[in-house]
Parts: sequence; C-alpha cells; structure tokens
Amino acid sequence: MKALPSEATFILCLLFELSPTFFVYYLVKSRLQFRSKLLVGCSCWLFGQIASTTLVYYLSCAFTSSLEHPLYVSSLTILILAIIGAIYLSQRGTGSLRCVQQMKPANYFSEAIAFISAVKISSIIFTPHLAIHDGSIYTSPVYWDFGYQAQLIQSFVFGNNFPPQIPAFSGVPLAYHFMPMLHTAVYAALGLDLVGSMNFVSIVNFAMLLLAIIGCAEEWFGSKIAGLFAIGLTLTSSSFHFLELSEGHRSVIGLFEYALSFTNDPYLAGFSSNWSHSYNGNMFNLFYFIAERQLIIGCCAILIGLAFILSLQALSRATCLFVGAAFGLLADWHLFITVALGATLSGIVLFDRHRRKSAANMLLGFLPVCALLLKHYSRLSQNEWYRQDLLGQFPSINLNFATWSEPTTFSLNNTIFYWIYGYGVKLVVLVVGLMLLRRVSDTTEGVGGSDRKLGIAGASVFTPIVIFLITSFALINLVQLSPISIYDNHKWLRPMNLVVDLCCGLALWHLASTGSNLRRLVVLLLVLPLSAAGLMENTALLSTTPIIFYSRYPTPTIQAIRTNSSAGDVFLTEHSFPILLAGRKVFMRQGEAPRGPALASEDLVDSLRRFRRSYAIYNSRELQTLCRRIKEAGITYIEEQQERPLAIIPEELKVKVPFFDVTNEQGQPVRFLNAQWACQWSRT
Repeated sequence: MKALPSEATFILCLLFELSPTFFVYYLVKSRLQFRSKLLVGCSCWLFGQIASTTLVYYLSCAFTSSLEHPLYVSSLTILILAIIGAIYLSQRGTGSLRCVQQMKPANYFSEAIAFISAVKISSIIFTPHLAIHDGSIYTSPVYWDFGYQAQLIQSFVFGNNFPPQIPAFSGVPLAYHFMPMLHTAVYAALGLDLVGSMNFVSIVNFAMLLLAIIGCAEEWFGSKIAGLFAIGLTLTSSSFHFLELSEGHRSVIGLFEYALSFTNDPYLAGFSSNWSHSYNGNMFNLFYFIAERQLIIGCCAILIGLAFILSLQALSRATCLFVGAAFGLLADWHLFITVALGATLSGIVLFDRHRRKSAANMLLGFLPVCALLLKHYSRLSQNEWYRQDLLGQFPSINLNFATWSEPTTFSLNNTIFYWIYGYGVKLVVLVVGLMLLRRVSDTTEGVGGSDRKLGIAGASVFTPIVIFLITSFALINLVQLSPISIYDNHKWLRPMNLVVDLCCGLALWHLASTGSNLRRLVVLLLVLPLSAAGLMENTALLSTTPIIFYSRYPTPTIQAIRTNSSAGDVFLTEHSFPILLAGRKVFMRQGEAPRGPALASEDLVDSLRRFRRSYAIYNSRELQTLCRRIKEAGITYIEEQQERPLAIIPEELKVKVPFFDVTNEQGQPVRFLNAQWACQWSRT
C-alpha cells in the first residue's frame, strides 16, 4: 500500500463516506416518506455505511487467499462501484445531473448550519481523547477501549484477518460484532493513520447522530427546535448528582473548580460516593460514547430504525421487507441494538393494530437475516477454545443492573432510587412529553398549536415510542445478554435515553413556544436541574487531555515485523504488543502489562489451556514433536529466548532458518525464528 499525500487521502476518505450515501439516496429516494431532509440524509448515510462496509468485508474474504492486503483493494473497488452507481442512478432518473445542479443552497441553509455545528461539537468532544505527537500515541483516561480497537483495526489493515480471528488469541474466530472496527479500518487502509482514522470516524458518526436527533424531532414533532433541546439533554445529564457535587461549595465557580479536579480520572466524576445507594453517572453522560465508539453508530441505527417503524403505515410491503433486511445486518454491528429493534418490532406486532401488518412484513425481512448472522456467530462460539461453561449461561435473567456496584442481590428500593436519582426532574418532563404525544389527534396541526405539521400524526407516534421505551427498560433491568457483566446493559440504556431526550425536548419546546411567559420561565428554571450534573461531569470528560502514553508508532520494530513476515503469520512470543500493532496475530498475549481492556471474546476463552500449550511447545524435546505442535497451533514464528534457546533445532539447520532481529521496548534484542520453515526443511 503506497502512501498518498494527505490531501489526496482526505479526498479519498471523503468520497468513501459520501458516495455510498448518494448511491443509496438515488436508489431509494422514491420510497422514502420522510419529510425531514436531515432524516433522509442520515438514513441514506446509515444504509450506505452498512452496505459498503458489508460488501468490503465479503470482498476481502474472497481476496484473502490471493492478496497480501485485501482490505485496500476491496475498499477501492467498492468506492469505484459506489461512485459509478450513484452517477448512473442519478442520470437514469433525470437524464443528467440536473438534480444536483438545480439544488438551491437556500433550501438547505438550516441543514448546512446544523451539519457544520454537529461536526464542530463532535470534534470538541472527541479530539481531547486520542492524539499522536512526536511519533507517539496518547490516550485520555476515558478512552479505555482503544487498545482492543487498535489491535483489531491493524489486523484488518496490515494482517489479512479475514474472516476475523482474535488477534491476541490466534486461530479462534471472532464471535463478537466487529463491523464498526472494520468500518474504521477502511479509512486506515485508504491512507489515514491509526489515530486519524479513529478520530475521523468518531467525529463523523457522532455528528450524524446529532443530526439524526434533530431529524427525528422535525419528523415526529414538526420542530427542529425540539431536536436542539434534545441534543442539549443528550450532551449533559439530569441526575441529582449535582446536589452531591455542590455540597460544601457556596459559589458556582467553586463548584466547577471541584468538578475540574476530576481531570486525572474522569471515570470517577460520575460516581456517587456520599449517598447510601449506588449510582454511576457515566451511564447517563457522554462517557460511553467516548469510551466505546461502536455504540455511536448503533445509536444512529436505533433512531433511524424507530423512524422507519413510525412510518410503517406509509411504506409498501417491498420497502418494509428491504428495510427489515437492512436492519437485520446490524447483528454484525451491534448485538444489543439488534435485540432492541427486534423487541420493538415484536411489540408493535402485538400492541399496535395500525402498524401490525407492516411491522410483520418488516420482521419478515429482519428475522431471517438476523437469525442467519446470529446462527453463524453461535457456530463460531462453539470453537474448542471458547469457554462453553460460561457461554451456555447467557442470555439469562439478572435483576442487578441498578445495584451492580454493591455486593448485594436485587433490591427494589435501590433500583427505584437509582432511576429516580439518575433521571432527576427529567422523569417529570418525560411524562409531560408523552402526555403531549398522547393528546395530539390525527390532524395536520402540530404539537405546538401553530402551523407546524407533524411528519406523522402525534397520536400515532405515541404507541411505538412507548413500546420502545418499555421494551428497552425491561431489557435493561431483566436480561443479561453479555457473558462479561450485567454492566454491559448500558448499551441498551444509552440508546433508550436518546428517545427519552427527544420526548423531553418536545415538552420543553411546547412550553417555550406556546402560552404565557410563565411557561417560558418554567423552561428556564428547568435548565439547571436538567443539565447541571451533566455539565459538571462533562468538565472532567472534556477538560482531560491525551496524557496516557500508549506506544510509539510506528517504531522500527513494528516496521521490521511487517517487512520480514507475511500478513497471515502467527507469532509465539512474550513480546506480543508490537506484533499486534504491526497487524500480525499472536498465539497468546502474555508476558506484558495489558494495553487497555481485553477484547470481549478474549475474556471468554480458555487462556490457561493455551498457556500450557505454549509451555509445551517451548519444552519440546524432539524436533518432530515441535513441528507437530506448531503445525497444530498454526504458528509461523517463534521467539528464541536467551534463557531457553531452541536447542532441538540442529545448529547446522538453524543457520539456514530465516529469522529477523528486533529490539523490545526495553532495548533488549529479540530474535524471531521461522520455525515453520525449519520444519519444512527438516522433512526434505
């Protein structure tokens, strides 16, 4: 892969971001019933990213045996096809590109302002958490997932990891959604560096999430202003945590100085420490959008999926089937999001007679695709190295989400306190918003009582939104889907809170735009309790800097590993960190401090048995035994340790064995022998 100039790289990445969006737009524009231009754009963008990344993946799998770096070729191929397809579809519909030429900028002025603002907000949120400076990568204390994400991205870009295996546990299939990281890897393959690709995708995805919030508010409530209120609530949080944080601080300045003291460990800023019940504010603020970037595009999918569900009455049967199948592909992207959408659709079929038939058609498209992918992952998880004793226990019923931080079983009092404390006065505002939706009849008058028109009648919006909120809340409090922890249910909570914020945004907009000045005063008075906790907690999130050294990148060691080994090679070594950053796989990560949390699937594998296998390989007493063991393990290179040289390889053969030398992070020499070559040579 030859490096391109930075300007050419950026243009190439921008084309990959936009061309699938335009292709989908020209393909489905006659079937989209949304009135909101922002919602149309966000929907086409989401479907474009899902389609392009999925095609890149399967094309890379097809190229994996013939190309050293299939991702680069696959990405360029899909980009070219998307551009050609978009141009062809636009010409077929108009005879020329008049549809683009005749677009009047004045008609899209508010959308352009919204897009620029969303990108700016996203940049402010994400840039403090990952940076590269003087050849070294630094992360903030918040971005704890970077280690796993970086290794997986590198394995796609440089390691030919198709179909994907766990990079730090070679030979074991990745039975965990990986598409968000492959989506990021595409931009790294096209020329952005590791940090640049991660920041680019994070900023764009979060900007699209903000635009989707405004688009949904405009579509459902007839008001972009309601969406702006909702964004304000999404960017903050409304818990009563601000009461605890304000204890002992008489001035506002003193209060925010106290909040800023959390800079060195922002994770602690959201925790309640003085109250008798447990509370974790990171579940409600921006923390997990920053720490777990794959959650962002999942949240976009929830909002856009719900928008399609709300418009089911206006969609044809074929469109319902197509949209359902498209959302079924989300099983490759985010399992929690897939379950939430499936549960909502099932609830619509059971309880919404107006949408029952259309929802059933959407389920007919959704379930086969989703079931096929889940069956595929179920088969992958049957690999001998996965811990079947643990995997077989989930999903299960677990009531401890709201009391997870205490060593106690489920407590109704603790649970009630957790939710009341976590939402604060937002619970009251939510009830007002839902009452407004319930009151609106099937008329063309908007919720605000003005000339604004709802994209969908308010009374019709109420039932699906309530079904989504109830099913999501039930999943959060009843089901443990992840074998790792019930704590992972924040992946249902954060998407649910987006819809909560939209309903609250409706209530605030209604109070501010109708009636007397007293109502407007009420809105102003609500601003403090609705945002104070989030603002205080966010000062710690946003004032932090990339202060944690991750690694120098790329180092001569990383470059040497890439130069002297093939993309599919597997290493047995105690110096796995540079191997993983080089995009290669290791038989087992060991012998060094972890660089961020382990990959989810990595926690579910039999590490002890593999450690014993590694020990047995190093202690083989015959060359034939060594060769049999490394063949079974799929190992190519073995680190020759100074204290344990591979004496079973005859010296006359060892001098012929390909090897290369590198230095570890302590400056000590490390030699990697091509043991696979040695075994092949010995047989001749």
